[in-house]
Amino acid sequence: MAAAKFAHLAVLVLALVGTASARLQQPSPLVAPISAKRLAHCERSALLRPVCPRSVPRVDSYLSHLSVELAGLGGPVLDVFNLESGGEYPGRPRLNRPPRMAHVVVVAGDVERLAPLRVPRGASGESLHDGVLRQDREAPVSFGRARWAGRTGALYLVPPFPRGGMLGNHLSFTWDERRTQYTLSLHAWEPLTEAAAALRTMVERLPSRHEADRLRLLSPSRRLRMPTGRVTSRVRITAPAGRHLFHAYVVVPGRADVALRIETVGGRRLLLLDSTRRFGRCGVRPPLRLCYVRVPRDAAPTGGAWTLVVTKRSEKPAVVRIDVGFRA
Repeated sequence: MAAAKFAHLAVLVLALVGTASARLQQPSPLVAPISAKRLAHCERSALLRPVCPRSVPRVDSYLSHLSVELAGLGGPVLDVFNLESGGEYPGRPRLNRPPRMAHVVVVAGDVERLAPLRVPRGASGESLHDGVLRQDREAPVSFGRARWAGRTGALYLVPPFPRGGMLGNHLSFTWDERRTQYTLSLHAWEPLTEAAAALRTMVERLPSRHEADRLRLLSPSRRLRMPTGRVTSRVRITAPAGRHLFHAYVVVPGRADVALRIETVGGRRLLLLDSTRRFGRCGVRPPLRLCYVRVPRDAAPTGGAWTLVVTKRSEKPAVVRIDVGFRA
């Protein structure tokens, strides 16, 4: 009799494990295409553009936030894009399931600078199973290495706020690609295997590694250190052949006054921005000014070698960052 009960229990455990495994393998029905407006917001950052999510948890609407860093030449840059809808139900992880709430964070750079955590480095970890969100967690719970859509990285559950910072209770996937660390992170819910299936679907619907490489070529980013006084600097980029819609995202210190134009080999000049203090195209997010300029295809110069001409009219020295994104 005892042997029969043990056999029955073993079959039940195997069935539950099999159900969780199948759930992870199937595309999640809780995930839907991201809106064109939110995708375009993410793609202002040249660093994030290759990994901006194409699919996100299905909710009524999102608020989006883009944080870019203005570091010195050669210094690290941490760009963060996040989507928010609703708020967490602390201690009730089943209620955090979409469409009640969703929080997605995409990071280009060292995610350990964003939250007080250590990304698990080991190849092994505990098996991903339901119920982990209800456990007391002082540190990230590692589920080992995952390989999703050709990308291999660490899969882990961040402890709740405040220990987890803005990634509190997030299920995160962190990987390296082309000498850059990326993280795609999703506020988890119970059943955790269902949240993991949603995150896996999001990773699988990212641009392929080949497409990501193409987007990197179409997204040059330049940083210039400009000295005290009125000064003009020039930097080269390569535009794809033909004429294409493109955007420029200009990031400067809050008090800087910078103008930007393009010069082509053929002598064409195109003024993109007459002043970073022009509020029609620029906003202030202390301590930075952020300017977004979109140029339609019929107004764009032909491709080839372009020179970005940056003129600083303000007195103090400044680091200027320019991200360009071509639609080709």
